[in-house]
Amino acid sequence: MTVVHKLDLAVREFAAGDMRGFAVAARARAATLRGNVAAAAADALRAEDVVAPERMIRTLVPGFDLVTSRVLLAGGGPPA
Repeated sequence: MTVVHKLDLAVREFAAGDMRGFAVAARARAATLRGNVAAAAADALRAEDVVAPERMIRTLVPGFDLVTSRVLLAGGGPPA
């Protein structure tokens, strides 16, 4: 099971548990790992009056800064 798949499962569980912020943050990380822009996540958090969406995402789903940096540095696409 890949990290992206686990994040997708987490999104569903967070949404089912009415944990919208966590669901949005996990969706953003999954999008980044797929090589997509996570702008929709930032917009969703701004709609909830979050001033700094990326900081909120880092707080709710920590540990991905290094992973996403490596993915982007390795060629900009999702990990194999």
